[in-house]
Amino acid sequence: MSNTDPPAVKFKNEGNVLFAKKDYRAAHHKYTLAIKEDGNNAILYANRAACSHYLHKFLDASADALKATDIDPTYAKGWARHAAARGSLGDEQGSVNSWKKAIDALPKQNKTPAEVKQQEQYQADLTTMEKKLKTSRSHNERRAERGPPVTEETAPWTRAVALLPELQASQQVMSSAFVIRGALWDWEHGSKVMDKLTITAGGMAAGDRAIDSLSNAILRDSRIFALGLNSSSFFNKFGKQVLYESQVAKAWTSGGAQTIIPELVKRQQLEGWLLARRAINTTSRILIVRGFRESRVGNHAGAVEFIGCVLEIIRWGNKTWADVPVEDRGIMFDDSFMHGVHALYLEVLLEAASESPKKYLDLLRKEAQALLQCDVARFSDNRVDPGFIASFTTYPRATAFSALGYCHVQKSRRLEEANSEDKETIESFYQDAAKAYSSSAESYFEDDEKHMWMLICSLMCSFDYHAPLSATLPMMQQLRKCIPAVKTIWEFGKLYKKSTEHLETIMDFETRVRKAVDDGRLDMESVVRPGDSRL
Repeated sequence: MSNTDPPAVKFKNEGNVLFAKKDYRAAHHKYTLAIKEDGNNAILYANRAACSHYLHKFLDASADALKATDIDPTYAKGWARHAAARGSLGDEQGSVNSWKKAIDALPKQNKTPAEVKQQEQYQADLTTMEKKLKTSRSHNERRAERGPPVTEETAPWTRAVALLPELQASQQVMSSAFVIRGALWDWEHGSKVMDKLTITAGGMAAGDRAIDSLSNAILRDSRIFALGLNSSSFFNKFGKQVLYESQVAKAWTSGGAQTIIPELVKRQQLEGWLLARRAINTTSRILIVRGFRESRVGNHAGAVEFIGCVLEIIRWGNKTWADVPVEDRGIMFDDSFMHGVHALYLEVLLEAASESPKKYLDLLRKEAQALLQCDVARFSDNRVDPGFIASFTTYPRATAFSALGYCHVQKSRRLEEANSEDKETIESFYQDAAKAYSSSAESYFEDDEKHMWMLICSLMCSFDYHAPLSATLPMMQQLRKCIPAVKTIWEFGKLYKKSTEHLETIMDFETRVRKAVDDGRLDMESVVRPGDSRL
């Protein structure tokens, strides 16, 4: 390295040294400094894309790699970086397309040995991705179509709306009816605005902010998403709405948090709070809807990246702009919105961890603990409905406790699968899981199907750590008590149906246990579970 090297070359060389040492964060910073000196260098963008990829910032990696190919469409390594990033986002088709372009960008003849090896590697990666694409298409189609469609008569939100007059007359606000009703209102409003989208010779015209309402609906209660998932035309309309609102707000359509945050700061400084706020709000809400959709069709990598990107941006703004009035920075940087997005992030992480535990389980645990360490958001406006408050306070905590319960169960099962003889540790993990699930149940309204399911999970874990009847019988009593109220709203809900697979056995077991206690065959310190020969 020469002292006379231009700054861009100096920073690039320093970045290369750090990259070789696998210090990808520091290398990313050096390449960023180099890009500031020479913003038309494809190699710099491709190198920074590689850093982002190793840091698991795949949206940023994709954006930088694409920038490299914009600068030099013949740059094979740029296309390869883009292909790798798209593959890590679960975009198999985009990855296949870019692998083909990477191969086409290589010399057609007189290749060097390095270029021959490069082509062989690209071809192998292309073949692998084509197989994944074929598999994922059939898997996602089956996933999207599974289960009976939600009908107007059976939908929980229909039952919730019908129940509201009775709840309001009795001044009963502690009900999941308010939660799902609020989500329904937001979803229907967003859908109605989308329906007004028109395409004319001069472009598109529509009512604004449909995506605000749709994302609010998902954050309030993601179960409302079934309305869109079972609609064949919904996402065609959504795609057009995204295009329209992105153009109006000048939203970011590529890149992740590392790309967007510096540009957001620059836009705020140059154009003011109003335009910056509109742009980041629209960008984030598009990613929320898109991310949750990806989770529902089985693209967990994409879902985790999209919603994780939003959470990273919100955390940055919540801290950096803490003293900026909400009227300027926007509601999305408030604690309540951050907790709602955090809970949604846990939802998609839980889905991802169930299929790829080695990749996501530790992150799920850390994020669940992080949410529980946050102070509960406060609402000073008395006009805010109880369902809205629950959606952004107690329900996110319920999600976090549920995620922790799942993590504890997985620890126990890992030991059991390894034939561990450390029974004490296994039982302690199940006990921790039972406590976490119980805390989750307490954080949901008692007429919510999630409350009932969390009680069942807690009870099953209690059986696994050999809890006495003094612990398990009260849980069974709680279950029996909540069934009628839960059934009124959630009889055709997914978790209610799942719960019924266990309820008959549990209720029969409770009856037998109480009789055995009355007969003196058992007492409250007895350890017994379904199938016990003493019953």
